Amino acid sequence: MSTEVASRVTLAVLGRVRLRAASGDELTEPAGALSKALLVSLALAGSDGVSSARLVDEVWGDTPPGAPRAALQTLVSRTRQSGAAGVIESTPVGYRLGDGVVTDLAVARALLAQATDAADPGEALAACIEALAFWSSSVPGDDLPSGELGDELTAESARLEAALLLASARFRLATGDPGGALADVERLPAGAPMPGDDVLEVRMRALGATGRRAEALRAFAEHREALADELGIDPSARLLRLNTELLRDEPEAEASTSTSPPARRAAPVGRVSGLRRSPNRLLGRDADARAIAERLENGRALTILGAGGLGKTRLATEVGQRLHDADPSLSVAMVELGSVRSADDVPAAIADALGIRDLTVSRLPLGDLPQVRGDVRERILGALDSGPTLLIVDNCEHVVDAAAAWVADLLASAHDLTVLATSRSPLAIAAEHVYPLEPLQAAGAAADLFEDRARQARPGALLPRDVVERLCLRLDGLPLAIELAAARVRSMPVEEIERRLGNRFALLTTGDRSAPERHRTLTAVIDWSWNLLGPSEQRLLRRLAPLPGGFGAEVAARVEECGTEASAGTGSAIDDLDGLVAQSLVSVTDDARTGDLRYRMLETVREFGLERLREAGEGDLVREAITTWARDFATEALSQLTGTQQVRAIATVASEQDNLVAVLRQAAADGLTDVVVVVFAALGYQWTLRGVHEEVGEFARVAVRALLAHPPSAESRDAAMLALSLSGSLTFFGDRRTGLVALGLLRRIRRDGPANDPLVEMTSRLFMAAAFDLPSLKGVLADGIASPNPAVEQLAALVSAQVRENDGDVEQSMELSLRGYELAVAADHVWGRATAAGQIAELHMQRGRPADALEWSRRSRTGLSAVGATADVNRAEWLSGLALVQLGRVDEAREIFTRFSDVDQVDQVTDGEDLTMVSRAGLAEVALADGRIDDGIAAYDASAEALRRGELFSPWRELVAAAALTARVTNGRAAHPDTGRLANRIRVRLLAGDRIPGLFQDVPILGSCVFALGLWLRAVSDDAARRDLGLRLIALGRRTGARQDLGVLVHESHLARITDPGDTAALTRYDDEAAALAPGGALAAAVALLDDRTLRTVAGL
Repeated sequence: MSTEVASRVTLAVLGRVRLRAASGDELTEPAGALSKALLVSLALAGSDGVSSARLVDEVWGDTPPGAPRAALQTLVSRTRQSGAAGVIESTPVGYRLGDGVVTDLAVARALLAQATDAADPGEALAACIEALAFWSSSVPGDDLPSGELGDELTAESARLEAALLLASARFRLATGDPGGALADVERLPAGAPMPGDDVLEVRMRALGATGRRAEALRAFAEHREALADELGIDPSARLLRLNTELLRDEPEAEASTSTSPPARRAAPVGRVSGLRRSPNRLLGRDADARAIAERLENGRALTILGAGGLGKTRLATEVGQRLHDADPSLSVAMVELGSVRSADDVPAAIADALGIRDLTVSRLPLGDLPQVRGDVRERILGALDSGPTLLIVDNCEHVVDAAAAWVADLLASAHDLTVLATSRSPLAIAAEHVYPLEPLQAAGAAADLFEDRARQARPGALLPRDVVERLCLRLDGLPLAIELAAARVRSMPVEEIERRLGNRFALLTTGDRSAPERHRTLTAVIDWSWNLLGPSEQRLLRRLAPLPGGFGAEVAARVEECGTEASAGTGSAIDDLDGLVAQSLVSVTDDARTGDLRYRMLETVREFGLERLREAGEGDLVREAITTWARDFATEALSQLTGTQQVRAIATVASEQDNLVAVLRQAAADGLTDVVVVVFAALGYQWTLRGVHEEVGEFARVAVRALLAHPPSAESRDAAMLALSLSGSLTFFGDRRTGLVALGLLRRIRRDGPANDPLVEMTSRLFMAAAFDLPSLKGVLADGIASPNPAVEQLAALVSAQVRENDGDVEQSMELSLRGYELAVAADHVWGRATAAGQIAELHMQRGRPADALEWSRRSRTGLSAVGATADVNRAEWLSGLALVQLGRVDEAREIFTRFSDVDQVDQVTDGEDLTMVSRAGLAEVALADGRIDDGIAAYDASAEALRRGELFSPWRELVAAAALTARVTNGRAAHPDTGRLANRIRVRLLAGDRIPGLFQDVPILGSCVFALGLWLRAVSDDAARRDLGLRLIALGRRTGARQDLGVLVHESHLARITDPGDTAALTRYDDEAAALAPGGALAAAVALLDDRTLRTVAGL
């Protein structure tokens, strides 16, 4: 690589990721795999940039941060500091690399383009060699987090390297270096997506030119045999010609190896027919056009597959025009089948596209295809024999059998023919490759398309981007629907268009008058496919339309058979689903959570189906079938959410969540209380296990209102008790009023006796005791621990462990947590195992054992990830970060805390403010470990500021405030006025909490505050009595089981600094006195000591 080219590159991704900080600096690796992933994602996207949502998906993969936007902002900020000014720029929807950033990927692409356009083979070869120098021994993507982004970089690198090597080989042949060409071909990366014909052609020519003609012929024979066996087709025309040349040993076969270029001959110009130039730009499909063109180089038949309105015809036309522009010798013919009414008319349409006139075609049945008049087929083949031809066969779906038969026959007979088809259903022939066309992205190309077409309709229209993006999202990213909506801008604002989308088929009716009838209205687009369905397929489509969240085969079978005396069976539904998929009205994917197939409709298709359902008068029938399915599904899920199938049950409920919520709302409106409580119990239990408490709060109100109106039946009583217990959790966080009403209803139901299910009974008793009779809670837990039911004992052990920890009894809490873990392991209860492991990890941190905490946190994260408890995974991860700091693994901790913290924005996930605050405190610990004392103090101050503006009590706020005070004291800031003010705020909080009857208090966390105040008094006061008070507070704080999660709070380091013999003796005496107290008693004694207004003077107030 030349020095000039190397100096231009400021970001390297074709190997280990490296970034140049400033002009003249060396390229260095950014700190952390996440920064590298961010830069790679932006480099792959080029000048278009990447949306914030997509960046989060690509950078964090399957473990997204709790607050994606805040985490991304922090990562971008940190990465910007690693490079020169302007390395990352913000866009309206995300980020992109700055204009001054030059990537080796972009330079390599540019050099390839330069080589392709060069007239001199020597110059072209030099460009290829220069570009290939970017590849080193490091595999691109190896230093990224495992996931799709690394795979994408590896694949793109391999594709580009392969293209350069192939080009280099061609230019070496042209410059008389067949040996070098052969070496380039041998270097092609394994698995790189390259046109097989191109590679084989270069290899055959190089072998022939080096006197190894037999090897070249053998390579061709193996290729031909493989094509025949796998696809039933022949090699391409150019390979057939090259093979013939080698067999004849003609000079032309080796002409390209001559040191002097051959004399130029006039290139033939192909004929173009039926290919219409578009009146406007093709937006959002450039990547699709390139991908299709590349695939056509490697195959002879490709079908652009997708629903109506996706722009298949427009894209095929663009591809045909581009291919002809790139190679004028290529003939391109467009066969329009949209107006063809019968399969018998297909040959006439093909003949017409090829310019064959005055032809009479017999209308013979499709099965008699070989009997079609010989002159038709022969004249078509004759037209195709004039040179390389691309035949675009448009709109095949309504005559797909005939189209497939003709395409297969022509491909087998015309060796220089390539076919590009568009269809809503595949041709299903051996040579076919399918290219599923996806909708446009609402936040990108779809919005761009709307704005472009809207300004054509009314140039001065106001087009708020957020409204446009929402509108495009509701239109499923369908280009035709977007263009129809944009045309409405002529007479109404976009906000009004968005409002009227509830009746989109009435709104989107004014299309291009020059377009085919089937593309002039949205109704016509869907109606075209609807009319190609059989009666049972139409019935299934309209019956599935009420399901907003996709569906599986089971619910499809339920709605298929409803209203019939004999069950149609799942098999019949599967056959009809296959028909809907074949017409691109339903898409099918593998559900990553469950491994099952998941079917979905575009919202536009779904609304069309709902209209057909109303017309058929089947609404009530289908609603009843879906409701019955949901009730049965939820009942089955409840039986599995606590068993060995828990992980799959959680994933299955999550997959059906949108459908279950829709049933829940409808059942509540219809007064179906039993359905409401069963469905909510399954949803609410799943949400609770995953830590999604906001969803519990929203839909608990629906369940509570239903039960206020109608009591549950005996059959649904257990489900109702579970639903009310889950709703009762709102008493402690969230909507307290709804929680109390729920627990009141639960108390009423319990008057008729206990629940049948022991676990539901224990759950309801725990919530009742916690809300109405707190002194009885420990007795209820004791009953649970003594229960012969392992699930009940496990629940009681885990809750008891939390209660004991809050009371400061760390040893008993550890014993109970370990018992809960053992029971969960024995029962293969993944959530219970993960929760117990998390509690054990926290207890190890509390005892100052970070290595043990790290291992148990790892176990916890594994289980929590399996059940999809993202917020709890985040908690476990930042606990690991705290342990890593104490273990000296600062860089690993820095990565975690940077991801979870942002100085400008509070995290919005459940308990997110705590998460953000502790993460900032974690960064403070990192700074202190780095020796950046001022940065550490400042970071702790920012965290502690939340104490002043937050709620009266938030345990983690108290802990962080104690750590902030301790950090100031231990780093020479004890006498600073800000330290005094912080100490007094902590003191006042302790006193206020003690004076509010019934207020929950976390003894170990408040004990940390006592411990920190003791350290401060010893450091700030010269008065012997005050210093002695500090020692007493240190001893009392330790007795409460004061937390040691944050490094500055670890007791051992502070005790080691107390070296005065008198202080040591006094502390020992106070430790002995404190040991005689219970942890709660020690806290009460400390608060009493702090109830001294003269301490304000010590604080400088």
